[in-house]
Amino acid sequence: MRPVRRRFLAILPWLVLVGTSGCTRDFRVRRVDPAPLPPSTQQCVETLRQAKTNPAGQTAHREAAGRLLTLYGTALLAARDHTVRVPGESGPTFTLTLRRGSGPGGADPSDYETLEPADGFVVDHADHFSRTPGEGVPVAARQRPMRPVSLSIPVSVQPVAGFTRALTVVARVDPRAASAVDLALYDPRTVSRGLAADYTTPLALNLAHFRPQRRGLRGLLRGEDYFASTGLYALETPTPDKTPLVLVHGLISDPGDFYRLENDLAGSEEVRRRYQVWVFYYPSSLPVVYSAMLLRESVDGFIHQLDPGGTHPVLHRAVLVGHSMGGLLSRIAVSEGGDRYYRHFFRKPVDQLQLSADDRALVRRGLYSPGSVNVARVIFISTPHHGSRLASGPLGGFGRMLLNMPSTVSGQLHNLLARNQHALADSGRLQPGSSLDSLTPDGTVIAAVNDLPIRPGVRLHSIIGDRGRGGPPEGSSDGVVPYASSHLPEAESECIVPAGHTGTLLRPETSAEVIRILGQ
Repeated sequence: MRPVRRRFLAILPWLVLVGTSGCTRDFRVRRVDPAPLPPSTQQCVETLRQAKTNPAGQTAHREAAGRLLTLYGTALLAARDHTVRVPGESGPTFTLTLRRGSGPGGADPSDYETLEPADGFVVDHADHFSRTPGEGVPVAARQRPMRPVSLSIPVSVQPVAGFTRALTVVARVDPRAASAVDLALYDPRTVSRGLAADYTTPLALNLAHFRPQRRGLRGLLRGEDYFASTGLYALETPTPDKTPLVLVHGLISDPGDFYRLENDLAGSEEVRRRYQVWVFYYPSSLPVVYSAMLLRESVDGFIHQLDPGGTHPVLHRAVLVGHSMGGLLSRIAVSEGGDRYYRHFFRKPVDQLQLSADDRALVRRGLYSPGSVNVARVIFISTPHHGSRLASGPLGGFGRMLLNMPSTVSGQLHNLLARNQHALADSGRLQPGSSLDSLTPDGTVIAAVNDLPIRPGVRLHSIIGDRGRGGPPEGSSDGVVPYASSHLPEAESECIVPAGHTGTLLRPETSAEVIRILGQ
């Protein structure tokens, strides 16, 4: 049997239990065929010159602007000054200019590769559409390759291509020059006035492009290739005036698994007004402690970039939403490290370990952090606070055979342990490790995490899946994580959702609970 086939068959049980537990169909997006006889440029400009005095006029105005974008959007983005000139059929040459909208909500055309009207697509399988009425043409704008927030890791971060954002174009004809059309580009999430927007279509395009199940599996099997993409990404224009809402995915996953929650969040006017959505990506082969360190440093670093003077309090009250293993990362990120944490791993002081200066600094960053001071709330979804037996059973064995930890990290851990066997607190349980080693219920990491104090003032909430096998909640499970592992006594609220492990992310009850918590 070929090695690739053996690896696939070995990982198949994990895909069934973790990656597809309780899933429903993804959004599906397809293009709409253009009209066979589109209006001419001259007709479009003439329509834009007319006042929008009634709903029919507003519709015609929007369709005319959309048609111009369909015809010339690519050319406008490619032009050096984002200006194109189109000869009229029987009259003057028309000048179309695409520019950044005025004010803080303006979007820079130079940041995007394509710009297409959202109504040129149809999205199937969406329970509801997150759209808002208002001025302008909702567009799906594919960004140029973007880099995550810089991290303190010894690799060059890698740009991520293909991300699509919801933007709005407001078209006007210059009254002083009837042949000049001004197309202003805005991010509707950051504009206080009412703009038309379609948040669902770009989300469906992202889902089709990234295919989270595929990317999540590759992050486990080919962690080396995806390590350079690790980091924090903003799903909207970053601003110091809104609270960060950070989505942290789990094992064999990526941020795309939050697609239904993202769609529901975008449909809430209060959430759009008060919060800005960021996502954290990491290859899930990494040890939980290492990924948690990168999460904490990403959030703190990005917030400091946006507000170095600390003059915007809402920016420093971030909310982490962690699913499954992402919940463990989030918990560690807000926990107070120190000697109590360190001694779960080593019995000799850190200064007595045989380490290079860089590796000693890494140990201190990972185990002695006081926890993020910029996070005020954590929402746990199907989080194994006490681990999962799947990680220590036969499936865990299969997973260890297959996963590929980035060599930068595995090399550091191997050197750390090989040169300090005499200093290990429990050499029989502390291994070079991976995400699966971190999830074993009787492992060092789970014991250490449950011994860590969470920073005072951080509010905690739990959302827990129940497959519906009957009996009291205490004996229930989502198929991967039992209630006893997901339950957190310190949480101020707990919501039970009738779904499997990944299916919990797809339930409307989960979205409603997250929105309720964010409204507090």
